[in-house]
Amino acid sequence: MSTEEKVQDTINLAKMNLAVNGLRGDIKKAISYYEDPFGSFGAFD
Repeated sequence: MSTEEKVQDTINLAKMNLAVNGLRGDIKKAISYYEDPFGSFGAFD
């Protein structure tokens, strides 16, 4: 699971949620309006 969040507090809560539920994931700080942290430009219709 990969996701991106804008606010650091939300990132911390998301990471804690993953840990509490025994899940793995990648939470990145990014604003998708300005950035493309996953390199998906042009990958969608």
